[in-house]
Amino acid sequence: MTVGMGIRVGSSAVHFAVFNVLPDGTVEPFLIDKITVPEATDNPHKLSYIRTNLLSIIMRFNVTNAGIRISENTAQTISNFRLYLEGVIQELFVDSSVEKYFLGNKATLARLLGVTTADITGYIDGVNDIANIPDIPKSHLEKRESILTGLGSLEL
Repeated sequence: MTVGMGIRVGSSAVHFAVFNVLPDGTVEPFLIDKITVPEATDNPHKLSYIRTNLLSIIMRFNVTNAGIRISENTAQTISNFRLYLEGVIQELFVDSSVEKYFLGNKATLARLLGVTTADITGYIDGVNDIANIPDIPKSHLEKRESILTGLGSLEL
């Protein structure tokens, strides 16, 4: 059974979406949520906290495919902490049940999902629905990106 996970690292939370592919080929969301980065500790403990919680989720759902939504090359500011966290998550994938994973921007997601980059931008901005998953407000950019990344992971 294929279980996919999409992750979008933010400055204060890690958003994730876990999907299951049913025997008939339909995709079912298991869990769409976030892990809040604890503020009252130093960076190494923050990284450990996120890694431990993501490992629990990966083990609980036996995730086999995963993806991390990375920033666009045109981003004007890049958070060092976000880069550290993305690296820790990649290392976690290697030491877990994850068999295939990718790091992706909008172009990568478009290629994996068989749509245009403009379509991906529309999904992220809340103009279009995402795979018939209801009730994702336009204001939840990171949640939408984690969903797209999770769906993309199923196409690996």
